[in-house]
Amino acid sequence: HYDDLLLHYGSEEGERLFAEYLDLYGMRVDGEIDLGRERPYENIEDFRARLIEMKKEHSGESLRERHQKYRRESDAIKLKLKNQLNQKRYQQLTRWITLMESYMVLREYPKHTIMRIFKEYRKLIDNPFMTFAEKYGGGCERQLLAAREKTYTDALGKTPPFAMLSNGLILKPQQADGNDSIKGFGVSGGVVRAKVRVICNIDDDILQDGEILVTRFTDPGWTPMFARAGGIITEVGGLMTHGAIVSREYGIPAIVGVVEATSKFKTGDEITLDGSSGAITIHKNKE
Repeated sequence: HYDDLLLHYGSEEGERLFAEYLDLYGMRVDGEIDLGRERPYENIEDFRARLIEMKKEHSGESLRERHQKYRRESDAIKLKLKNQLNQKRYQQLTRWITLMESYMVLREYPKHTIMRIFKEYRKLIDNPFMTFAEKYGGGCERQLLAAREKTYTDALGKTPPFAMLSNGLILKPQQADGNDSIKGFGVSGGVVRAKVRVICNIDDDILQDGEILVTRFTDPGWTPMFARAGGIITEVGGLMTHGAIVSREYGIPAIVGVVEATSKFKTGDEITLDGSSGAITIHKNKE
């Protein structure tokens, strides 16, 4: 829907798709599990402005066209495997591939349903820092609300740990960090050499086609960016976190666990990212 909206925005068909998108996905946003986050349907003007900017940068190639290209590539790989494996092993492989293709799409449905519930919940609250009991049972002092909001704001500025065990122990990845190389945790294979764009918050900047996105972490609100990304680098994450899973779905090289990546890199840096080994090579200007 989002891709169709960008392709047709500004036309009569675009307005129809805009209304349809807001109804179906107007509650989806970066950090959406946070009830305090403003939703697109609550600030339509700002959402329209962002669509206009995104449309300017759109390559014109639809996601359907890109998916069809990936489908052709996957069919070619299947044919190659068919020639390499015996009949029994190939049948087992195709069975698992069919199951994954059929049911992987269901992965995001529970989250989408929860966000629709959140939409109704948000209609019932005036302030995300006030509980239901306080709202309908006598209110809450302004000082307490202000203190809660300050705690929330302070937490937003902190960098989440790479991993935390149930006993509270915080793990840090082992990184080879030299003048021209950095080591992270490879979660999606492939090698790409491209320029970096550092985006800490989803509304800060617009990723250009083929650029490597560097950010703290991603969630479903970032998914549209993956369609144009050449690679992904995040400060936190693992094999089964959002950025890793979606990168593999799109066939994009990705590395997670790069401590202070948003500080180590700056927009415009040219690097080579190896999503298999987790190695990142920084290329000097003279190269």
